[in-house]
Amino acid sequence: MIIDTDGVSDDMRAISLAIQHPNVELIAITTVHGCVTVEQATANVARLQRAHDLQNPIPIYMGNSEALIRKPFVAHPYFGIDGIGDDPNVFPEVSLEDFSAHESESAALAMLRLTKEHDDVALVCIGPLTNIALAYKIDRSLAGRLKKLVVLGGNYFGVGNTNDGSSKEFNFGSDPEAAKIVMEEMSTPITMVPWEVHYLKGAEVR
Repeated sequence: MIIDTDGVSDDMRAISLAIQHPNVELIAITTVHGCVTVEQATANVARLQRAHDLQNPIPIYMGNSEALIRKPFVAHPYFGIDGIGDDPNVFPEVSLEDFSAHESESAALAMLRLTKEHDDVALVCIGPLTNIALAYKIDRSLAGRLKKLVVLGGNYFGVGNTNDGSSKEFNFGSDPEAAKIVMEEMSTPITMVPWEVHYLKGAEVR
């Protein structure tokens, strides 16, 4: 599994679950712009790994700092300025080294390489889709190498979750062109988890 994340609190919980799951082999974490800068997202992922005290840290690959075309979307600091609650003294304490705790290879190129080196890779995207769209545009055969793609984004009823009063869901709204590329062009089996899953009950979702 590869997780692509914008590094805020809800994503950290998802990554933590993946790290602890006995049947999940997490081979890489890639970071992307979103609720915080890609640099902050990278530092948050590195801090999370220190919290887990991993003997073999999972490689982190830093990705795009902005959308493919549009200007950066300024998010309301719902998760705090740092994306994880603004408490630098909570274990493990913030370290400046976390900001450089990533590989030199970019996220998009790492996705292309890792899907050639490993069979049956599932890519779980829980932030804007910029990295995966860029990787696909570099090498369209990526779509056939991925076992499946899980996307947290979009909405069904047009109820948005951004601070501009629009109907857009944050991840898709942060880079709609990337979302269009991934959802319309990639032939990979896609499981979409829309915004409604956040607030609807099970029977309502069904």
